[in-house]
Amino acid sequence: MAQAQAADGKDNAPAESSNRMMLIVIIIGVVLILLVGGGIAAFVLMADDPQPVVAEEQEPVEAPAIYYPMEPPFVVNFGSPDSPRFLQVGISIAVTKDETIEVIHSHNPMIRNNLLLILSNQDFGELGTLEGKESLRAEMLEELGRVLEEKTGERDVTQVYLTSFVMQ
Repeated sequence: MAQAQAADGKDNAPAESSNRMMLIVIIIGVVLILLVGGGIAAFVLMADDPQPVVAEEQEPVEAPAIYYPMEPPFVVNFGSPDSPRFLQVGISIAVTKDETIEVIHSHNPMIRNNLLLILSNQDFGELGTLEGKESLRAEMLEELGRVLEEKTGERDVTQVYLTSFVMQ
């Protein structure tokens, strides 16, 4: 009987060793699957998670410009000691509201009159320079702003552009 127990002990030892080895392999496999799954889950969750936005003071967004061409072009003559001079100027006005276009259109005769007075008061030599043209644009912008402020309470004109400019 002792031999039978000894034989059983020898047979059980390799079976226990094989079961332990199988258990260790299963545990390692489960741990590896959990680590890989956790890594993938962390990557996916962190990639979709937006960064917290810090409240910053944002600059006001400018409204897009609306352009209004003043038609027909302005034609004025200058008093020059040498000979009569002529100026033809086409302008477009940039505003930010559609309502301003309606105001400009409804007061077009007064606005054209004021701009013609400004144009006829210019010096021919000065208008030949870039500084003279920029000064003219600024003066016209100021006059348009004044008229609009008088009529609507707002200076909605943002810019005056010279679209054609002919001196003779």
